Amino acid sequence: MEKVKRRKKKYNPYTLEMNHMISFIDSKGVKQNISLNEELYQEFNAFELEDLKELNEYDRHIEHLELTEDNLYHYTKNKYVSLEEFVFEKLLYEKLHQEINKLPEIQKRRLKMYYLEGKNLREIALIEHCSPRAVKYSIDIALQKLSKKISI
Repeated sequence: MEKVKRRKKKYNPYTLEMNHMISFIDSKGVKQNISLNEELYQEFNAFELEDLKELNEYDRHIEHLELTEDNLYHYTKNKYVSLEEFVFEKLLYEKLHQEINKLPEIQKRRLKMYYLEGKNLREIALIEHCSPRAVKYSIDIALQKLSKKISI
């Protein structure tokens, strides 16, 4: 028997089956299956749909009740950033740009392909006509240079 796939209230003791059957556990703990005519099946189906409507409405209201200031802050795309944080990030970004421009051309090119274009070491190695290990070494050295120049 295939069950109707929808959630239902926890106190609902029966399960509606697709083939006009209803199943439930009786007081002795035995599963019972009862065949229903079309009219009765539609009544049980309507009852379950009404329960589902109430569950969905309840969920929507509970979700709105839980929208505290902290939750709203958590859901925002553009989080509040203080002026100090904004200026600090801007200066850090400019410093990073300056230091990247001071790197050798090969290291700049490989950093760009790896971090901005999303290429992996093997793809960069094919483009650069070298081994993936050489690419990794080049990127690691560039990152070491940048971390020494930009200390937070």
